[in-house]
Amino acid sequence: MDQDIRIGFQAKVADAPDIRAGALLPGEKATLRWRDSSDCLHFSSDESDGVVIVEPDLILKRAILQDEYYEIITLQISHSPSSSAPAFDVDLTELLPSKMAYLPGSAEILSGPDGEIIEGTSHLMWHFDAVDPSWADAKKVILSYRAIPENQSNSQRPSAILSWTSAAGDDPNERKYFASDDGEGPISQSDQELAIAMIDDPDPVLPGGILNYTVNYRNSKDSAIWAMAHVIYDRNVSFLSASPPPDTGTEGQWTVGDISPQGSGTINISVRVNPSAPGGSELVSHAQIGSSSAALSRTKVIGSSALVIENNASSPILCPGGSLNYTLTFKNEGSEDALNVTVTDILDSNLQFDEVAGCTPRPSRIWRDDEGVHLFWNAETLGSRVLSPGQFGKIDLRARLEDRAEGHEIDRIINRYAVASETTAESFQSLETLVVRSVFIRKTAPKNEYFKGELVNYTILFGNEHSIEASDAVIIDRLPDVEFVGAIPSPSRINGNLICWELGTLQPHSSGSILLCVKIKKRPEVIFRDNQSVSGRGYVAARQMLNTSQQARALINYANITAEISGDEVRDSSCAIVNLLDAYGAAIETTQHGSGDLEHVQLMDYSTKCGIILKSHTRISHSPVSLRLSGKNQTVDSLWTDLTSSANYYRQEKLSESYQYMDEIEKDAAILLDPNQTVYNSQSEFSGGIAQMSYLHGGEDATSGGMAISERFHGNFLLQRYLDSYGRGASYTESSFGQGFVSTDKRTPSYESYLHGSGLYRSRETFAGDRWIHKNVSLIFEPQNLSAGSIPVNYTSKWREGLSVGDGRSGFQISSDAIQMIFLQKDALMDSSSLTMTQEFEGISSTKALTGWNATLDEIFAGRFSQDLKIRNSCPGLKWPGPPLVSLS
Repeated sequence: MDQDIRIGFQAKVADAPDIRAGALLPGEKATLRWRDSSDCLHFSSDESDGVVIVEPDLILKRAILQDEYYEIITLQISHSPSSSAPAFDVDLTELLPSKMAYLPGSAEILSGPDGEIIEGTSHLMWHFDAVDPSWADAKKVILSYRAIPENQSNSQRPSAILSWTSAAGDDPNERKYFASDDGEGPISQSDQELAIAMIDDPDPVLPGGILNYTVNYRNSKDSAIWAMAHVIYDRNVSFLSASPPPDTGTEGQWTVGDISPQGSGTINISVRVNPSAPGGSELVSHAQIGSSSAALSRTKVIGSSALVIENNASSPILCPGGSLNYTLTFKNEGSEDALNVTVTDILDSNLQFDEVAGCTPRPSRIWRDDEGVHLFWNAETLGSRVLSPGQFGKIDLRARLEDRAEGHEIDRIINRYAVASETTAESFQSLETLVVRSVFIRKTAPKNEYFKGELVNYTILFGNEHSIEASDAVIIDRLPDVEFVGAIPSPSRINGNLICWELGTLQPHSSGSILLCVKIKKRPEVIFRDNQSVSGRGYVAARQMLNTSQQARALINYANITAEISGDEVRDSSCAIVNLLDAYGAAIETTQHGSGDLEHVQLMDYSTKCGIILKSHTRISHSPVSLRLSGKNQTVDSLWTDLTSSANYYRQEKLSESYQYMDEIEKDAAILLDPNQTVYNSQSEFSGGIAQMSYLHGGEDATSGGMAISERFHGNFLLQRYLDSYGRGASYTESSFGQGFVSTDKRTPSYESYLHGSGLYRSRETFAGDRWIHKNVSLIFEPQNLSAGSIPVNYTSKWREGLSVGDGRSGFQISSDAIQMIFLQKDALMDSSSLTMTQEFEGISSTKALTGWNATLDEIFAGRFSQDLKIRNSCPGLKWPGPPLVSLS
């Protein structure tokens, strides 16, 4: 009888060092042994063919494309030509440097198998269950995301780690593979018809030094018609010269004109670095040509010591009666010597410190107050009268937590510390250590505020501080309204928003940690577009309100631990609170009412994600109108009011313009409010009313940071105003003329420009934040008899005008004031260290210059004069300016 018997079995290839791709494993020999009916023994054998080892081999490549606002990073994964096996459990982790921020929601899988994206502020991860060998050659897995550089040098780039395995799932015999990308490589510009590059020299640069920019542009495609180039300078540089020179009245605009195919050009610019620019800071300027081709330049400022200090604790937890060791390390990371370096440490008031043996070296001075124990080391004690670049010092100190803390509600102790020198002021940092008792749990988040869609990486620290073991330990975490992403170690079970870890036995004086990752849920994006046009005659009352911000809220995440010790249940709990930045957004409100003729065109785009854009054209003329209401003829006579108020909560900016008591007005206005900037562009002509504009960034008075602008016009005027807050600070330009009453005030922490009075008025001014002021005014005093509706208003104040710059730290100040002016013609340019002014006036003019060397210039001219004046800091390289150089005619 013929019969076939088939025996099958599986064998796994061992993860041995000598087993590599291409290796040939010898065939296996099988032997069959049997006896026939006569009890004779027979044998038969065969040998299989050899087995060739195959392994998955992946290649990782990166490309960085820089557009106007972001860096677009593209990562490509593909099988190498030698790869012939699928790659399993593929994880690509992208690590961002500390000075680069991920744009939430921008990570994508452009091509590839189904995968998962896990987002974080400092890292991203893409996961694929498998990538088969078909993803090779031109067919690649392509991943992309956007990031925003935040004042880092060009050498700081993201890096990536790619890992994969040879078998699916968790197999103990699988082989793990890794590839990495250190982020090195060129940065490409956007593939536009017009390309631009910006080169700085020298880099690094000294405070007060000359910095040269070379801007190269090129047209790679069809002819470019009437191209324009723009350069936006860092607030800590001031324009000196350029070749070719910029357009008249500007320092950063060039009308390039037509550019033929493959045509190119160069602009050479020289600027001076602010003498008070701090060492270790960065100058960021950028150039733009066309609508979307831009280039950035980042230059490091050196020339002063850059002191840093770190504090490390021997343990992240401390129990009552326990001791803690701190190690303070201070270092000069600058390019010049740091003189007379000192260190201050403030121990928590709950800590006990041995003044004799508790520290090495011993402090120069010790005192106690409500803050705690103050420890101070002078330069002689530290041997740091001169700390050269790269040199460092170390302080070791030991403290003990009081035993009585057992009965107090102390959950953490805080250590504050700082380093200082002759040129570096104390800036305290803090280090927290958690106080624990018995079986404990503490939950923390790396920061306090998060946007929707961000990942939150909680750390749960737990342990047993008893001298006997704790059994049946269980941790339960109660998640708020978030999405669970993962945890290390994995939970024992998940039931809705309850995450449970069954820990079992906790040994005496042991601790552990859990990393818990969750994602804050995104809310649906709301998009609204409005395009309207209305014209006619009658009475109008209209109001619009749009707001992309939402009420701020907090997420509270609770965690608790229970265990048994000697038959008694012990428990502890903790919570971590993070605030959601839902309040960030933009808001705008418009109001119109009046009687007469109206022509109004408006376009509005509204997005809860991107912000608000409002563009409008308005032409109105006041007159009484007769309306038939409720069967009766009624006359409505109302002067026109046009109000627009806006707030950019992303950037803490407020902007408003208003027109009241208007007989006639024609205006074109555009307002953009988004996470990157506030842009305001308005042109208006009006008669018989009051026009006001205000802008505020930062505090109410802009003395502690930001900018404040306030303008008021009453009479007949033509106004052109432009504001752009993109980048480090806002820049405002206005051009206006007319007759009536004017009051304007613009200020930052260092600069101020003001003007008010009545009569004939013409002005052109650029107020470039904390960088410079250019002001050209022509004023003639005349009393003005005006009205606000039915109320007469008489203005009899003569003109007053002025501008100033000052540095409170060094005492350096320049100011020019004109008061009681019958007429004034003035052209002035002021930056952080100089004033150039030409003026002709009848009135009283005052000019002052004050320096940290106590040298002063104080001039007053009363009468009719012509004046040319130049004042500049004679020692721009010094932190403390020298006496001014004055040229007067």
